[in-house]
Formats: sequence, C-alpha cells, structure tokens
Amino acid sequence: MLLSVVGILTLLAVFVESENWRGDRAWAALEKELDAKGETLELSASQPPAVPDEKNLFKAPNLALLFYDRPADQQRKRLLEVTRFMEYTDLANFRGKLRDFPTLRDHLRKIGLLTADSTGAPAADVLKALQPLQPLLDELREAARLRPQARLAWNPNPFGSPTVDIDSIYQLGIALSVRAAAEVDLGRAEEAAADIYALQRLANGLSIHPATLLRFLIGEALDNFAAGAIADGYQSHIWNERRLAEFQKLLEEDRPLAEFREAEEKERNMMIYLADAKPRIPIGITKWPWWLFHGWVQQNKVTFWRHLDNVLASFTTDPERVFSERLGPLDAELGAYGRYHSPYDWLSSIAAYNSGGILRGVGTQAERLRLCFVSFAVERYRLAHGRYPEKLDDLVPEFLSARPIGIIDGQLIRYIKVPQGGCELHSCGWLGGHNDGRASDDIVVKLPDMASHFIAH
Repeated sequence: MLLSVVGILTLLAVFVESENWRGDRAWAALEKELDAKGETLELSASQPPAVPDEKNLFKAPNLALLFYDRPADQQRKRLLEVTRFMEYTDLANFRGKLRDFPTLRDHLRKIGLLTADSTGAPAADVLKALQPLQPLLDELREAARLRPQARLAWNPNPFGSPTVDIDSIYQLGIALSVRAAAEVDLGRAEEAAADIYALQRLANGLSIHPATLLRFLIGEALDNFAAGAIADGYQSHIWNERRLAEFQKLLEEDRPLAEFREAEEKERNMMIYLADAKPRIPIGITKWPWWLFHGWVQQNKVTFWRHLDNVLASFTTDPERVFSERLGPLDAELGAYGRYHSPYDWLSSIAAYNSGGILRGVGTQAERLRLCFVSFAVERYRLAHGRYPEKLDDLVPEFLSARPIGIIDGQLIRYIKVPQGGCELHSCGWLGGHNDGRASDDIVVKLPDMASHFIAH
C-alpha cells in the first residue's frame, strides 16, 4: 500500500512538473510572438500621458474628492453628506423613466427627495429635488467649460488606494442628464446646452483612451443620455445651428469601436497581470481554484489571450464595422459564465465569457450614436435651408465630411422623407434582411421626434 501511495504521488508530481513545463513553454512562445508584433504586456505602456491638474476636468476640487475613493478621507465624507449624494443612487435604477417628469416626481417624493407639497410643473419640481447636488453639477458644468482635457489618474497599483469610484461618476452623470432634460422641458436652452456639453465631456473623458472596459461602457452610456437630452430639444426646436454643430463635434470625437478595442487590450493586460500577481493580491478578489497550479495558470493566460484575439478580429475600426457572422462562433467558443471545457479555460470563462454580447451592445450603441450624429447634420441643414434634404448626399461636405456608412452592415444609412413631414434614418440591425429599408430590428431615428429612441438604452 505504501509503495502504491508513493507511486501515485510520483506520477502526480511528474504530471504537474510536465504541465508546468508545457505551460511555461506555451506562454514563452506567445511572448515571442507578441514581441515580433511589437505588442507589450506592461500596464504602464498602455496608459496615456498625464495632464496638468488645472487643465483636467476630473481634477476640479469637489469632483476629485467624489471620483476617487479614499475610505479614510473626511473631506469626501462631508461632501457626500452635504450633497446627500448617496440618496440619489436610486436614479440609476429608475433610468427608464428619467424624462417622464410626472412619474419621476412621484418617485422622488416616495424616496424623500421631494416634499408632498411640491405641485409646480413636473420638470421644475424635479429640478428642485436636485438642488442638494447643485454644487457638484455646477462645478462639473464649469470644469467642462474651463478645463480642456479629461483624464482619470492612473494608479500603477490597480488594487491600491485611491481607486476610481466609477459608480459615483455614473451617478453624477445621470443626475446631470436629468437636469439637462428638465431644462429642455422648461425651454431653458442655454442652461440645458451647457449641461449637455458637460455630460458629453464627461462621457468622452471616460471612453476616449479608456483605462478599463467598465469605464468605456459607462462613458458610452452617458453619451447615450446626452443624445437623449439633445433629442428632447428637437421636439421644440430649441437648438440653433451653432449648438448643434458643437454637439456634433463632440460626438464625432467618440469612436466607440476604436475605444472598445483599446479597452479590451488594456483589460487583457490587466487579466494577465492579475494571473501573475494573484498570490500577492489582498483577500477579496475572486478566489483562485485550489487545483489551478502554475502550468495551468500559464495555459489559461495563453487561452485567454487567444480568445480575446478572436474578439478583436470580429470588428474593424477603420472603417468601423462589426461582422455579425463572426459573433455566433465566438459565443459558442467562449460559452457561458463559469463553464469551461478544460482546466485551460477557467480564466476565459470568468473574464471573456460575454465578449460577443458586449461587442453586439457596443455595435448597437455605436450605430445609434452614428444615426444621432447624422440627425444633427440633417437638422442643421433644415435650419440653414428651411427644409429637410432630399438625400443624405446633400449634407456633404458642409454638414458631413462623407456619406454615412452603417457599422453593422457596411451599407449606406437609409434616409426616408415622410409624406406627413419630417424624415427617418434607418440602419440595419443584427438580423439583416431589409424590406424596403426596414427590418424587424432596424435602428430607426425619426425627425423631428427622435426623443423616444434614446430613452433607457
């Protein structure tokens, strides 16, 4: 029996040592391949250069306190108390009704942010409920005007303090979008435009050169809220040509697929760092499986890298295209969360399992924002000529630099003039198969009433 136990342990040791050798060899081969391509695994190499604090939107005094979480910082705690900031967290869960002001007012009364005797115009009452946040919202508006850059500070220790409080950034962005929409509803064009501009700057600061995938996704969500507030202004035609040109310029700076690629590449480096640093990471990070020894960790790193390569091969950034035919095999390859086919797939199953779904979401969001961008040009044309264009070619080059191409199908965006007045912009959804410019999942924007399209996406 003793000899049998020794034999089994010897075989196990030989197996582990063999797998360690194979894992190190596979990872060394990948590193050699990456060196030949000029790619690096260093986290610091992928970070954009720092900007001076006085020029950085994220470093405005109160915003810097709010956006960087330092648990022992008494100033930050006082700021949260004075502004009642944590009481507004429910707005994120209520985003489907953020511009339904009667319903939103009732909700704000229910959670204690508005008294029962507030019976003015619904939008005015919503503004009243946001008053405790006014110092933060006004500082964000002013910082957007005076500080030309927006970049979150990079921490060389991703798990050290201070950490970026992305929830607070998102929450403040939602509150700003609600205030902008309420100002639009009340006809306060100048105030609304300033808030929308600040919201776009905040969104771009997160999504342009994003440090993480989460920051990119939050930035795109805030861009969508800004588009919704702009869309509200179409119904009452409160925007002039200059304002629309400003909105259009900021939206043009946002290139979602290029930013998604950059975010995925940084996320990939972060996960490799996590795999290598795991034994030194504080308790609280996802537990390492007890059976995942060194050789299998190395194999997981290789498999994860290959999976992300396949994700990145499913779209291009110039021109911006997502290839829907590649997403089905990608979903099958990555599987569901926590499901893996071998000990080499554990990292992919927790860190890359929904990459195809995320890419679809990013493609849809990018297409919505592209239609929004084109709609700005159509409205600017109407303001200049007193009528909508006959075709999108009429917008080039004065209002658009080139004919707009759809991200999902690579075809020209469809433009339809409606007999009753107004027009529609159509782009292909994931199902394809247009029927006279329409399909069941077409992405459609209607002018002048485009507001409902951007609510709660």
